[in-house]
Amino acid sequence: MRIRELAELTGNTPETIRYYEKQGLLPEPRRESNNYRQYGQIHVNRLDFIRHCRNLDIGLSEIRELLGALDEGSREGAELAHKLIHQHMEAVDRRLKDLRELRRHLLDLEAHCQGKHCDARTCGILAELQQPEPDCPGHATALPGRIASLIRPFLCFLLFSPFDMTEFFNVQLSSMGMGLMVLIPILLALFFWVIGRVVPPARRPAGRPAGLGGLLCVVLLILSVKAALSLFELGRQAGEAANVLAVSIDFVGPVLKSLIPATVNAIAILLALFLLAFGRRRLTLFTALVCVWIAGPASDGLNAVILGVPYNMSSGFYGISFFTILVTLYLLFSERSANTYGLHGRTAPENPKA
Repeated sequence: MRIRELAELTGNTPETIRYYEKQGLLPEPRRESNNYRQYGQIHVNRLDFIRHCRNLDIGLSEIRELLGALDEGSREGAELAHKLIHQHMEAVDRRLKDLRELRRHLLDLEAHCQGKHCDARTCGILAELQQPEPDCPGHATALPGRIASLIRPFLCFLLFSPFDMTEFFNVQLSSMGMGLMVLIPILLALFFWVIGRVVPPARRPAGRPAGLGGLLCVVLLILSVKAALSLFELGRQAGEAANVLAVSIDFVGPVLKSLIPATVNAIAILLALFLLAFGRRRLTLFTALVCVWIAGPASDGLNAVILGVPYNMSSGFYGISFFTILVTLYLLFSERSANTYGLHGRTAPENPKA
């Protein structure tokens, strides 16, 4: 058959068939005495094979290798075909991931403006598109930067909280204690990473920090240890109260009253941790900050008010106050916090990895 007949039979164009010939995907056709190309069934089969591969978005270089494996007909050829298809599946998965990321960015961009009650000068979409592009537009951070951003929260966590960890597990930097100090922040960070994937931030500008990560993850890790210590202290006081009540039921009033400060402290720190991890609104952020202050610097005053004892600052008052002030400043003025909890008024530049 002539090339036009082959093109009509296989759904190709003569130009495409000639291109496949030049690429070595089709065997050289037999030529008649008048020098016209004469094609046969083998060319029909090859073109059908190529069309099926192209429908699967397989590239010409991969098709060439698959045709070679088909012609070879050996076990090695079958293994090669399986390997190529597996690699193609991995490439498709990467493209799907990129498309999902692109769709997420488009949804975030769409949320900046509803197209009603505004003009081009006040349109949030047009304003966002005028923002400078990140260093690598549309791509994730380079591998060294990713590794650094993953390691930094653990380092900061170990720097801030060794005394809390050793007090909680009653160990003095033993091998078991060191293992727990490393294992627990890793598990907590993994837990917060899962939460960050399930509960997206209030807004996610392209290339800007948002969600549970960076220093916000460090804050959550430290608050997790504080919450564990608060529960541990509440359990200890409850045990002592039970021993007192076992001796005499007449002390039930004072005993229960003595448990109120520890109970309020534990509830406040747990509520702050829950709101910061799952909340994505300004109100939840402000409520969490109030809870952090109640469980932090205000705890000594709370003891004095509830128990009716003279106000006396504990030895760790200044350290707790310093930490609480740092947390408050970060949550109110960092770009990551603004994007995560919807503080749209904060536009101060910040290191994207923070």
